[in-house]
Amino acid sequence: MHSVVCIMRIQIPDLNCVAILHSKVVGQLGEMRALCDTNKALLRANPLALLGIIFEHRSQLWDRWEARLYGEVDLVESATGLGQPEWRYNYPTAQRAKELADVDKLIAQLSSTNVEICHGQNILASGSRFGEFCLEAIDMVEKLRGGGRLPPGARAMIEDRIRFSQSLCLALEERFKDLAERHNGQINVICNIIAQKETKISRAVAEFNLEVARVAAVDSRIMKTIGVLGMVFIPSTFTTVCAEHFVALLPCPFRRVEGQ
Repeated sequence: MHSVVCIMRIQIPDLNCVAILHSKVVGQLGEMRALCDTNKALLRANPLALLGIIFEHRSQLWDRWEARLYGEVDLVESATGLGQPEWRYNYPTAQRAKELADVDKLIAQLSSTNVEICHGQNILASGSRFGEFCLEAIDMVEKLRGGGRLPPGARAMIEDRIRFSQSLCLALEERFKDLAERHNGQINVICNIIAQKETKISRAVAEFNLEVARVAAVDSRIMKTIGVLGMVFIPSTFTTVCAEHFVALLPCPFRRVEGQ
């Protein structure tokens, strides 16, 4: 959510004003320019109405922002089956459901949404304070001018618009709190589900290792049997072979051959 910078210089006696607006989003400047064209009479009565116009425009953007985040939270609940079926209104497409089935992408989605929700809570708290600042600025300018110089109803119209935007900010702030609680619940449940899956995988690996150990034990018994059989039969064979060689190596008595 990009910010808008407003620089105003007002001459208190005649309310002549120079204002500079800056935003990184060109489309937002165009929208505020259109609002200024629509409220020319109000701006002529009091240039501080520009603050109310900016506040109103930002409040509408925050409202759309909250609606998008609500849709993302509802989408995760629908994809993971965490929410009640009758509460769902944003069913994921096949491609989106496949992406959310990936644990890494799901965690990245949860992290991104959590950052936006926390940022939104801070922005809306600042928005409520900005509304108070606008009301105080209007009151201060009127006191410095001595009051009674605005057209009838001009100040009331400006203040009503600011208070309306302020009430919208307060409502959005409550909705962001609700979103934060729901989203934290999603994170806790999904982390528990992932931990349970990892536990099941670890248990399956342990059972596999146990089966391997059992097979190894059977192989060990077989090898012991082969070793025992070898100890039973091989020594007799070895004795026979050694005996033959021993007999062959015995010294033979010399016999005298006649004629020699």
